[in-house]
Formats: sequence, structure tokens, C-alpha cells
Amino acid sequence: MRPLPGRCLCRRRTVMACVQSWLAEQGEHAREIYLVMDASNVSACYQEQIEALAGKESLRLYAGTVAEKLADQGPCLYALGSAIAAQADLLNESAHTWEWLIAAPSGRLHALATHWQERLIIDRGASPVLFRLHDYRVMLRALSRLSDEELPAFLGPVESLCVWTGQGCRTQDNPKPGLYPLPKQPAWLENAALNDEVLCSNLRHYLLSEHPEAYSRLAAQRDPGTWVVQMAGLARQWGWHASQQLVFLVRESLSAHDGEIPRHWYPEMNETAQQHYVRVAGR
Repeated sequence: MRPLPGRCLCRRRTVMACVQSWLAEQGEHAREIYLVMDASNVSACYQEQIEALAGKESLRLYAGTVAEKLADQGPCLYALGSAIAAQADLLNESAHTWEWLIAAPSGRLHALATHWQERLIIDRGASPVLFRLHDYRVMLRALSRLSDEELPAFLGPVESLCVWTGQGCRTQDNPKPGLYPLPKQPAWLENAALNDEVLCSNLRHYLLSEHPEAYSRLAAQRDPGTWVVQMAGLARQWGWHASQQLVFLVRESLSAHDGEIPRHWYPEMNETAQQHYVRVAGR
């Protein structure tokens, strides 16, 4: 059943009121507004609108990192100017076109980009994992894990955040804005590498970037998102948690076997997860 127009309008007004209230508060503090947006998830028209507002003040967050190959498909950080300048362009479109908004002093684009670039890689030795912090769901989970004492090391030069929640927005002020080194054991990464939603997003981005033709063939036969979720579940069932094991599973089953799992890939009786992987990968 289609939702009633009045109900949609009511929810949109609620979202707009939330963002307007936050923008008004940032305007009182004379803060600049910065936008984090995944360009691959928005319309070309909206992207042009934001780029026109930002001018040349934008940076690709994956550029210059180990995720350089995904820079054109990944998130961008835009400097939108004052809260008043940003308000009309942001609110002319549906709220789900952006992920989260930053309030910080003017001229901090490069400092903000460097700060978040240091926090978007989960170091796993030879197989680093992308922490998709530009995704509002990932940001919300990170914020929910942090105490007031832990927030500054995560938010750094950010003075306030406005995060899209899927239904509205959540705001978060930084108790002590500033430049902080990356902690040796970041509190926001607790269990992050094992989070299915983040894991599946990483796997989809990897396949789209490295194996686009095989991924397209799969999409013509079945829902690729469902397939990735199934592969992640199978890897968890087998005890294959390392990045190279996950990549091997999706890459080989997609490229060499058209998305199917060969019978001999399944674990044998009394076989450990590592023995299982070595046998299958070395076959």
C-alpha cells in the first residue's frame, strides 16, 4: 500500500525541522558546514548542486590511502560555507541524499580530511579493512560505543555532527575539539571488523572495483546483495574471519564458479578452519 502524501510530507517536515534547528545553532556559533556524501549513492543533479555550492572546496576521502583505487567511487568531503548558505541547498532535496554534516571553523577542509582518512582503515596487517565511516549507519554505531571521554579522539576538529538516521537525524557535540593522534586501540572499532553490515559493504565495493564483469554476470542471474550476505554467512560458519579468506571466497566463487560453491570446498570431518582454508586455497 502506498503511503499517504500527507504522512510523507509530515515526516519530511520533521526531518527538515531537525536539520534546520542544528544549522541554526551552528550559525549562532559562526561555524562552517562540511558535508560527507557518498557520490555513488546520489543523483547526478544533486551532486552537481553540492559541487556548485562547494566550488573547488572538496576532497575525496579515499585518495592517498590504501583505498586509492576506490577514490572515484568513495565518499567526498565538501566545504559548504556558512550554515545559512548550506541550508537551502541541503533542504531542497530529500534528507537521505547525504550521510552526515560537520560543523567546524572555516578553512578546516584539509585538517578534517586528514583526520578521517586516519580513521577509515582498520589495520589488519597485510589485509587492511575499510571502516566505512561515511555510511551513517556505521557512524551511528561508532557514536553509540563512545563515552564523553572517548569522543574527542574520534571526532577530532569536528565541533558538532548531524547524522542522518534513516528516519530523521541525530546530533552530537564534541566536548573537546582538537587534533588528536589515532589511538593504538580505537574504542570505536570494537567488534567493527566483525560487523556483518560493514563487512558486506566492503565485499561489494571490492567486487565492483576488482571484478566488475563477473559481478555484472552475477547480477543478471540473482540479487548480488543477497549473494554477498550468503557468502559472509558461510565464511562465518566455516570460521574464515581473516580478510584474505573472505576475499578468496567471494573472488573465486564469483570469478571461477559463477557464484556457486563447489562441493569439494565444504569442510571435511575434523578439519580445522585453517586446514580447511589451506586445502581449498591450495587446490
